Amino acid sequence: LQLFLQVPCRLSAEPFMIRKIFTRADGLPSNMVRSIVCDKQGLFWIVTEKGICRFDGQKLYPIPLPSSSVPDQNLSVLEQSMFGCAVDSTGALWFATTSGLLRFIPRLGQWKWYYQKSGTTTALMNQIVLLHCAKNGTLWI
Repeated sequence: LQLFLQVPCRLSAEPFMIRKIFTRADGLPSNMVRSIVCDKQGLFWIVTEKGICRFDGQKLYPIPLPSSSVPDQNLSVLEQSMFGCAVDSTGALWFATTSGLLRFIPRLGQWKWYYQKSGTTTALMNQIVLLHCAKNGTLWI
């Protein structure tokens, strides 16, 4: 599968249409796209089966997740478990994963992982595949 992006953009003074098929050769982490969201700056955040990238209207930029030897801080394990994406009124990006909820604040470069510890009765709540952020700021999971 390939990503065919045809969307109106406002990254410059004049709106324009992007009509191109993007693949791994262009910088997508994978050709299997699971979700796309546009933030207030007009940047597109693309979730694939192998990670996230950002599109500025010209180029795709991979967004690596932080890795760590500390299990609770090793977000790189989530790259292949992402499904949905939403942007809230503050500009924070929320990612649905099969291992909980992941928040990214682009202007600060901060990541936070929200999940239930395995072995608890609420651990099934980690299985998140779809998100929606309402206009009033409510994040629906």
